Amino acid sequence: MSGRWFNHDSGQMEDFSPPKKNTIIMDKSLNKQNVNTPREETMSERIERLMYQYGDSDALKPKHLYNKNIINSENWRQPPRPFLMDDRESYPSNEDQRQRIIQEDPQMQNTMTINEIMLAESKPSDIKNKIKKLEN
Repeated sequence: MSGRWFNHDSGQMEDFSPPKKNTIIMDKSLNKQNVNTPREETMSERIERLMYQYGDSDALKPKHLYNKNIINSENWRQPPRPFLMDDRESYPSNEDQRQRIIQEDPQMQNTMTINEIMLAESKPSDIKNKIKKLEN
């Protein structure tokens, strides 16, 4: 089953023939999972991070800190904290908590519910004030 089609780039009619029966057309990028497995930072990466956080004020941010699949040594193999509304350390937007969560489930790397986003952007005092307004 062949046919002709109009090529708008060249402005001419061209022949079209479908691939042979045994030819498999597949986009290989669709089969790849886009999730990388998290790993612990190496000793040299840890030293760079600690120097950036606590050492020289002129130090540049290490490149490995931009990679979300590299887990700090302090958070490696640590269970996530249970979520508490008043504890900002337990929010998934907290870097330490996020690193602990993605170790258990790498699919959770980029997921946050709208409630978690709203809680992460507000302070506990703001939430308490809204509850008091609703009660009155």
